[in-house]
Amino acid sequence: MKKCIAILIRHGDYHQLDNTPSAHQPFPLNETGIEQSTEAIQQLQQMIESHGWVVDPNIHSSNLQRAWQTATIIAEGMSEIDSVVGIDDLA
Repeated sequence: MKKCIAILIRHGDYHQLDNTPSAHQPFPLNETGIEQSTEAIQQLQQMIESHGWVVDPNIHSSNLQRAWQTATIIAEGMSEIDSVVGIDDLA
């Protein structure tokens, strides 16, 4: 029987204003967040190789800025990924 594994990744770090919900903050990933997203590529590739997983060529992402940035960085760093698909319901 075929298994389907979903990997959930939260967006990388960003500048956060005090007493303001994160979804209402317009800031992109900061340098740390970009580094975290880039580091996730190696972690994902190690998991994929160690388990022998076949990767879906699409990353499904929230359309919110930081999630989209994180997904795009990961997609650009993984040859198995063809595209990032934005899904409003993931916000």
